[in-house]
Amino acid sequence: GAPEDATQLRWRGRSYDRFDGVRWTRSDALPPSSGPTAWYRERWGGEALQQRIYGSPLDVRVLFALHPALEFGSESGIQPLFDNAGDYFYWGSGAPVYTVTSIVSQPPAAELRDAARGFTPSDRHYLQLPEDLDPRVAALADSLTAGIDNRYDQALAVQRWLQTFEYTRALPATAEETSLEHFLFERRAGHCEYFSTAMVVMLRTLGIHARNVNGFLGGRWSDLGDYLVVTQNEAHSWVEVWFPGYGWVP
Repeated sequence: GAPEDATQLRWRGRSYDRFDGVRWTRSDALPPSSGPTAWYRERWGGEALQQRIYGSPLDVRVLFALHPALEFGSESGIQPLFDNAGDYFYWGSGAPVYTVTSIVSQPPAAELRDAARGFTPSDRHYLQLPEDLDPRVAALADSLTAGIDNRYDQALAVQRWLQTFEYTRALPATAEETSLEHFLFERRAGHCEYFSTAMVVMLRTLGIHARNVNGFLGGRWSDLGDYLVVTQNEAHSWVEVWFPGYGWVP
């Protein structure tokens, strides 16, 4: 049946750890940087949701699913693979038709506020910043989070400030205006990747492990076929923040 609110379903695809000031990439040979499935099963709470996905092959063999995904299965001739970053790919010549089970709720805010100690993924990858980052970016992050003593409320403070900006798909007029600094201090408007990039970089200046993720947001329910249609129109980028003992939280 139709989800209560399909607009909030994030069909997570691929994560990126390195930002060069212009674009995101994935580093080669990433060290293990994902939470064990037991964290998601035992600490996130909520019920599990099974999804049956009929995908169209893309240039990159990514399996999309609601996060956190607990297990994948397929009878279409593909082999799901889990990589060190916690992303799912597949091998095989079949179409990406698969079943996946995910947790549908996030950990309680009170618990995330207390999640201060434990394993954190690589500083070199998930605290990485461009060499020529404008110092105003770190100063802004500091000012927005002054007096806040936990990463959950620090992340919320940055998120809420960015929500005062305007969302637009209109591209900047010149190449110089595509920079993160121009988005933050001049234009204050942009599409989803500007927002997610700004939040990740600002959190990293605070010493908070964060990364950029892309996939799809929402979908359109088909009453005729009784399924959710997710297309390129729903392509989206967002942020995941690391909480020790809980893993990557959107």
